[in-house]
Amino acid sequence: MSQDLGHLYVLTCGALPAPNIISIDKLVRLIGTSRCPTLIDVRAEDAFDADPRLIPSSHHSMIETLGGSSEARESQPAVVICHHGGSLSQGVAAWFRARGVPAEVLEGGFEAWRQARLPLVPVSNFLRSILKIEPYG
Repeated sequence: MSQDLGHLYVLTCGALPAPNIISIDKLVRLIGTSRCPTLIDVRAEDAFDADPRLIPSSHHSMIETLGGSSEARESQPAVVICHHGGSLSQGVAAWFRARGVPAEVLEGGFEAWRQARLPLVPVSNFLRSILKIEPYG
């Protein structure tokens, strides 16, 4: 795990600057367009395992792997999604912003999106389409 990520855990437990929030309505209008930000689902492993679906255009990334990856680029805005849009996604978004990446948090998180009955992509189908893997059976 990146040394910088140790600070992320402190951020998620301590006081945060006012988070930048994006509403579900606004994000719905951006998905599928050239203006769609990078969507990063950082739900904890147990929450993701309980509902292994993704908001369209998003990808799941474990918080421990964020430091060594290029999840978001400075020129591309990001939206961070956790289960309820709480301290985890706020901490990750603050971490991205500290590195020059414009980052927002999805208001209400994955759960609000799900409750709004908006489209969700099952990970198994999502991965099959990318990797061109034939379904079992």
